[in-house]
Amino acid sequence: IMKVLLGFGIPVHFEQPLGSLMQRERCFRSWAASSGAAKCVVDYCCFGAPFRKSTALWSSPPWLLAGLEQRCPGDHEHEVTLSRWGAKDRNLATGNGSSAYPVQLCRAWHGAVLKQVLEHE
Repeated sequence: IMKVLLGFGIPVHFEQPLGSLMQRERCFRSWAASSGAAKCVVDYCCFGAPFRKSTALWSSPPWLLAGLEQRCPGDHEHEVTLSRWGAKDRNLATGNGSSAYPVQLCRAWHGAVLKQVLEHE
């Protein structure tokens, strides 16, 4: 679908947790290589969430998310710990409110895309 959209000149994003196995799939790697997609990593705690949740945002054209990447500087405590598959101490099970994008991330994402589209018109 992403290749078809790009063929029509429509920019695309692909979002997955940073360690997602989807990013290792042949179809994904083929799209990323053929489209020149760029990866941007964001940690939700940088956008007001009480947990870190590292997420990879891939975009094509590659400049589309320029300036959005923000990683946890490690200078604060996370109020909530997300569980991982098989984790024994679960403060917040993945999927229990952790899948929604933080509002601050949505605003920053929108702003980054708008800025880049206006600059590349």
